[in-house]
Amino acid sequence: PPPPPPPPLFVEAAAVEVDQVEEIEVVRTRAFSFGQLVTMLVGAALVVLGIFALVETGIDTPLDQPRKSIMGYDHTPLLGIIEVAAGGLLVLFSLRPGGRWFVAVMGVALVLGGVLVLGELDWTVEELGAEQGYAWIPIVAGLVALLASLLTPRRHQRMTGVPTTRAA
Repeated sequence: PPPPPPPPLFVEAAAVEVDQVEEIEVVRTRAFSFGQLVTMLVGAALVVLGIFALVETGIDTPLDQPRKSIMGYDHTPLLGIIEVAAGGLLVLFSLRPGGRWFVAVMGVALVLGGVLVLGELDWTVEELGAEQGYAWIPIVAGLVALLASLLTPRRHQRMTGVPTTRAA
């Protein structure tokens, strides 16, 4: 039997009538926003402060001892661990615009933690070694993170029409 004929180079397209227009919503986000950058910087600063604290105090001792002055504020290993964890989470959440909700939660948590230190609760003084003056670090970091989460935009663009596909 003879081989089948090759497919035609051009194919006639039939006209298609559209009865109904479908409304679609396209959501676009920027690759990296100013709010994400601010969040990343706040998180990195907390990580650096926590690492300095851990290097000075060590983690091979009880976590509430020794107390060392780091950048003018008393620290214990536990406070250094908390700073590294909070800063690391902020950096992690800053990588995607969708992380802005987690950044907002972290910001509120930092502000609340700072308020607890400001109130000089026994465990904040004994376990963390945190002084009242230190409280402004997590309060300011939390407020900046909260503001940065609001600065991470989610841009909406509404389009009405029939979705089209593009040839690759």
